[in-house]
Amino acid sequence: MNNYSFIANSNVRFVNSPPLIINRITNAVLKYRNINKTIVHTMQPLQRTKDYANEIDSNQSVILFVLMLIGISLIPTSAIVFIIKERELNCKHQQIVSGVSLTS
Repeated sequence: MNNYSFIANSNVRFVNSPPLIINRITNAVLKYRNINKTIVHTMQPLQRTKDYANEIDSNQSVILFVLMLIGISLIPTSAIVFIIKERELNCKHQQIVSGVSLTS
């Protein structure tokens, strides 16, 4: 029996990387020893549990709520910025002094 040693680098962010690398190595050893068989590796994710699905839904609803608050807060602030700018520059007063009617 021969002993083989390998060094394999894998991407740690990809969870299924180590089993895939081991599969490639064992298939390489089988091919090196002239054995006409291969090892097949299949991956299938686990089904989501109800708790996990509820957690994802709650996270998405919180994100949606925050985005809606940001959107709703931008509408009044745009109107308030106009009013404050008008107060700083005294535009309305200038128009009244010039004789422009209040409705225009």
